[in-house]
Amino acid sequence: MTLPASTAKGVALAALTTTVGFGSLMVSGDLGTFSLGLWATVGSLSVLVSSLSFLPALLHLVEKRLPPPNLFFSLWGSRPAPGSYAQDETP
Repeated sequence: MTLPASTAKGVALAALTTTVGFGSLMVSGDLGTFSLGLWATVGSLSVLVSSLSFLPALLHLVEKRLPPPNLFFSLWGSRPAPGSYAQDETP
């Protein structure tokens, strides 16, 4: 399982624009605002690295351990048909 290039680009762009926004707080002369900007920048960059490297690798490992979808649903019963629930029925 690999991430599509467009997904990776979108995640990276969103994280980098967030990082720039938080990084702009570091130009403040107030130590509290500077600290908030610094830690938010570090946090958003670590989430970016995690979401593009660690999370796909973890999902790949989990995908290998799960049974195929048909076997999974045969063990737990079939998927309910759309509209088969009582609350879905219209009077």
